[in-house]
Amino acid sequence: MVKTLISVRKRIAFGLLARGINIPAPFVEKYAELIHLKKILDEKKIDCVLDVGANIGQFAQDLRQIGYTGFIVSFEPVKEAFATLTGQFAGDPNWLGVQTALGSDRGELEFNIGKDTKYSSALAFSNAGDVDRTEKVPVQRLDDLVRENKRLAASSKILLKMDTQGFDLEVFAGASGCIDGIVAIMSEVSVIPWYEGMKSYKESLAIYESSGFRLTNLSTVSRNSGGHVVELNCILSR
Repeated sequence: MVKTLISVRKRIAFGLLARGINIPAPFVEKYAELIHLKKILDEKKIDCVLDVGANIGQFAQDLRQIGYTGFIVSFEPVKEAFATLTGQFAGDPNWLGVQTALGSDRGELEFNIGKDTKYSSALAFSNAGDVDRTEKVPVQRLDDLVRENKRLAASSKILLKMDTQGFDLEVFAGASGCIDGIVAIMSEVSVIPWYEGMKSYKESLAIYESSGFRLTNLSTVSRNSGGHVVELNCILSR
């Protein structure tokens, strides 16, 4: 029966392709990624998601829409984006917003705000014309924040999602003191860098794997006009 169903699905898919009827690739990639993310949330019994680089709450909304009802902490340093984010989740009792950037050290930095705020970064843009303005933002270590928050400190099965436009490894370095509670990671990694000093996907994966995580899923985030992959989302678990 299973083989028959798979065969039917293949025939339908091949029939559509033969007729030039294409399902948009980004939709297919996103759907497959969410299927895998849901599996990780369920199998690992995730009790807290750290949404680092939350922007206006796109990822947190995806989590709620695929059935995750647990604790979400969204970190977003840009004032404009954080105001929208807070409004989106004002009625969600299992959500907490923190207006800060995360990194390997406490302090302050000049943050580059993109013309589209979802591309804002602590790193300099390769194309300076994409920057709208800069904003001074606080930077904190994740492990310090976990220790300071009782509910976070009590979480033992954490998914750390990072989408910081090239700063993910700095965020990860600042999580060294709470790494034992992190059972899965989701990180945006670069094939063709958009920001100065951005590590390659190979370097990023090597660092995550050296910390005890193994790759379970890769999906395309964006491509350039030539069809080459620019960014990937990777999911790793212990």
